[in-house]
This record gives sequence, C-alpha cells and structure tokens, in this order.
Amino acid sequence: MKQNLSKALGLKDWLLVNLGRLLTKMLNIIKYSNHLQPKKNEILNLFSRGYEVNSHNNLLIVKKENIPFSFTIRPLSSDGTVLSQIWEHQEYIHLIEIIKKYNYIDRVSVIVDAGANIGLTSFFFNHFFPTAKIIAIEPDKENYRMLVKNMELNDIFNNTILTFNNALWINNSDQLIISNSFRDGNHWSKTVEISKQQEDYVIPITLKEIINMDGIDHKIDILKIDIEGSETYLFQNESFIENLATSIKFLSLEIHDEFDSREKIHRILKEKSFIVQDIGETTFCANTNLLEIS
Repeated sequence: MKQNLSKALGLKDWLLVNLGRLLTKMLNIIKYSNHLQPKKNEILNLFSRGYEVNSHNNLLIVKKENIPFSFTIRPLSSDGTVLSQIWEHQEYIHLIEIIKKYNYIDRVSVIVDAGANIGLTSFFFNHFFPTAKIIAIEPDKENYRMLVKNMELNDIFNNTILTFNNALWINNSDQLIISNSFRDGNHWSKTVEISKQQEDYVIPITLKEIINMDGIDHKIDILKIDIEGSETYLFQNESFIENLATSIKFLSLEIHDEFDSREKIHRILKEKSFIVQDIGETTFCANTNLLEIS
C-alpha cells in the first residue's frame, strides 16, 4: 500500500520538513556563492588588469601580453598582490637602473633570490639577465611547491634557476620552523624561528655556503633578501657581514621595521662601503669596493 507521508506526519509537520529541506538547499547555495564570490572578484580584477586567466586544480594560471611568462597563482592569497608588485609596478626596476649606472648590466652572471616565494622575482631577474645563474631560496614548502610549478609551466629548468627549499640563516646548525605569526600570516609573510620541534623543520643555509657552491666562484652579482624579519639576525652575524662585504656586488634588501633594525643595518652597510638607497619598501645597495675593481 502506497504510504502518504503528509497524512502520516500531518500537513503542518510535512510542510515544515519539506520547507526545511528547501531552506537547507538554499543556505548551501548561499554558502557556496559566498565562497565563490571573492574568487570571482579576484578574477574580474585580473581581467581588468589585462590578464588572461584559466583555472586548473583550484589554481589560477595567468598570462599578460607584456609579461614574457605565465604564472600559476593561488586564488584568495597574497600571490596576486606579489604579481602586481613585481611585474606591474616593477619593484626591482630600481635595482636594474643602479646596475646600468655602473655599466654592469652585461656582466651579471650569478643572482641569489633569498625569500623567493613563488618565483616571481626570480623570473623578473631571468628576463633582464637571461644567461645568469639564479639561485632561488624559499623555506616554506607550499611556496616552494608553487615556485617549482611556475618553473615547469615556463619550461625553465634547474640549469637556469636552481631552487632550494631552505632558509637563509646565520648558521647551518639551528633547527628552524616556519612561523605564521608575522604580519598577516599570508603566503608572503612566512618567516622562520628556532624551535625544538622534531617535524617539519626547515634546513638553514648560510651565505658562506652559497658563495662556496660550484660555479659561484665566491662572487654574487645580485643578492636579493626578503625574508620577513630574519634579515635582523643576519646583520647581527659577523660571518654574514664579512661575506656580504667581500662577495656581494649589488644588494636588494627589504628591512622590516617591526624589528627596529633599519638604522643599524644602514650603518653596517655604509661601513662596508655600500652605497645605500631606500626606495619604497626596499633598500638598494651597490658595493663600491667590488665595483671599483671589476
């Protein structure tokens, strides 16, 4: 015998059950829409900035006519802002201009990108110095994974950009972990701290180790450092400072003022014969001792 649920429940309860189901579906749709709307807004913003955008595995692949590379970025993250800083506002063009001023543009052969994030600065340097060896150092595993994805997307292999999932640090013995407590904690704010934790630690690498790598020959033409506050510890270390003075020709450094170290870092750089210039958030330096004898 066919059962009549409305009779069994009573009309009032039957209506409440079905209205409840309808309301649940509507709430799920609203929740889904609220999740998608920010992503839609970000894509529309990228469109307005002239990008072609494709979606793949919850990531966005973006391409713009006047940018020679395609990039994979994470939606609703800091990646889009970094893309704007590096490629639209060309944050590091000031460094290129300084290098041109010293007639060094054709002699750049080794670049270190410490705090490489997803690789956008390394690609920017590769565009201006296509024959240079670039060492990209990024401690955060997720950022590093995106860095490798972007290399694969553009068919750039390790003979051009060498990638290291490490943290530039004052020694190679401290056990470091990624900290999400700096600034907004987003992908561009990953820093490291010393920890006794036994899992997910980051292997440190020193400037001395880098300049002793095969093919470096103890000289780095460009060192870019954007390591979310860890620069304060570097400039407290005599070995780092000495290697900086004897091996680095041009330096691009982001000094994070939360650590109140700008004045000290400027003083050290000037004592080591660097010309120092703050432009926006970045400090650009030229090592007059090394450039005079180049």
